[in-house]
Amino acid sequence: MNDFSAKLKKLRIAAGYTQAEAGALLGVSASAIGMYEQGRREPDLETTQKICELYGVTPNYLVNDSNEDAPSEIGDMICNLREQMRRSEGVMFNGVPINEEDTEKIFDAMMLAAQLIMKQRSEEEQRECITQSKEPLQN
Repeated sequence: MNDFSAKLKKLRIAAGYTQAEAGALLGVSASAIGMYEQGRREPDLETTQKICELYGVTPNYLVNDSNEDAPSEIGDMICNLREQMRRSEGVMFNGVPINEEDTEKIFDAMMLAAQLIMKQRSEEEQRECITQSKEPLQN
């Protein structure tokens, strides 16, 4: 498996899509997605563009060996910010000092908000898939 195919598979799994779902969103078959992920076939330019849009990555990230331009995990960013705030002295919010307990509440709220957003997005995508599957086929 080459770097492109490994990244593509990782992105699909992270987004929570099956190969069939990813294929439907990209306008290709589940089999094509499988071949892309196995390195047995490469997508054309238009499909590559759609892949970048679907997963929020740059073409540079997909085709280069580096992980530069990789999408960031919000959970990692929140944890890094939490650690940075713990190491800082005199952190304030609107001029009011924040203690360690307040800091934890802020970060718990940020994590909860991120989880709620992702849950809502997942539910919306599921509803959209159900709606599309109920639509009559057009000839």
